[in-house]
Amino acid sequence: YTASDTWTKDAKTVSVSVIVWNGGGGGGSGRRATSTTSGGGAGGAQGGLVTYTAVANLFNATETVTIGAGGNGGASQTTNSTNGIVGSVAGVSSFGNISFGSQATTAGGGTTTTSTGQTGGSAIVSWAPALTPGNNQSSVGGTGSNQAGGAVSVAGGSAGTINPNNYLVGSCGGGGGGADSVTERAGGTGGNVYSPFSFSSTPLIIVAAGAGGTESGTINGSDGNVGLFNTGGSICGGSGGGGGGGQKAGAAAGNGGTGGVPGGGGGGGGGSLNGTASGSGGPGGSGVVYVIEFF
Repeated sequence: YTASDTWTKDAKTVSVSVIVWNGGGGGGSGRRATSTTSGGGAGGAQGGLVTYTAVANLFNATETVTIGAGGNGGASQTTNSTNGIVGSVAGVSSFGNISFGSQATTAGGGTTTTSTGQTGGSAIVSWAPALTPGNNQSSVGGTGSNQAGGAVSVAGGSAGTINPNNYLVGSCGGGGGGADSVTERAGGTGGNVYSPFSFSSTPLIIVAAGAGGTESGTINGSDGNVGLFNTGGSICGGSGGGGGGGQKAGAAAGNGGTGGVPGGGGGGGGGSLNGTASGSGGPGGSGVVYVIEFF
C-alpha cells in the first residue's frame, strides 16, 4: 500500500505478515547570512519500521491501513542574517494497531556553524531475531555546516561510519554545505543502504544514496533512490537525499534532495549569502505498508 486504504482478509488466509514503514524526515534549510557564517541545514532521518507475523485469527476481517507522509523540508530562508528552518517530522504509518510510532527529533536549520541531523528510527522485527532494535540499526542525518556538509553517520558513531545493519530501515539525508564567497562548499552525500549479506569493511551497496550538490556542478542535492522489495531476496527502505551545495558566486544555494521511498530522509539545504534565498530542505520519502497473506 502506498496510499491509505482498507485491507480485507481473504477467507483462505492462514497467517499474515505485515511490514509497516514510516515516512522519512525532512531536511532543514540553510542559513542566509555573510560568507562563512551561513551553514547548511541538517539531513532528515530515515523512517522507523515494524514487522509482525501472526495467525490470521488475530486480525480482523478488515483493517485500516494508514500511510505516513514524508516530512516537509524546511523552507528557504528569505531574511538576511537569519538561521535556516527546521525540517518536519514524518507521518506515522500503521496497519490496524501495528505501528512503530513517531521520531521525536527534527533536522536542524543552518546556523553560523553546524546544525544537528535528525536521528532515525530503528526496526522492530518479529520474524528475524538477529535484527532487534538496539543493535545499532539507527543512523543520523548528515550535519549541516558552514563548510562542507556532513555525511550520514551511525547513531553514537562518527560521521560517515558504515552501518550495514541499516539495510532494512533505509537511510538518512546528507547535510547542506555552507555559503563561502572564496571556497566552494559541497553538500553531504545521503546515506546508502547496504546488503546484510556482505561481510567486509566495505559492504555492498544495494541502494545508492543521493549525491551532494556543488556549485561547479549540480548545486541541488540528488534525490535518494527507491528501496527494494522482492528483488533478489532483499527488502529495504529508500536511501537518503543528498545535501544542497552552498552558495559561492552563483545565483542560488542548492536545495536538498528528496528521500527515497519508503522512508528515506531528505537532504539539508545549502547556505546562502545575504540577498539570496537559502536552499530548502528536501522532503522525506513517504511510508509504505506491505501485507503478505499465506494460504
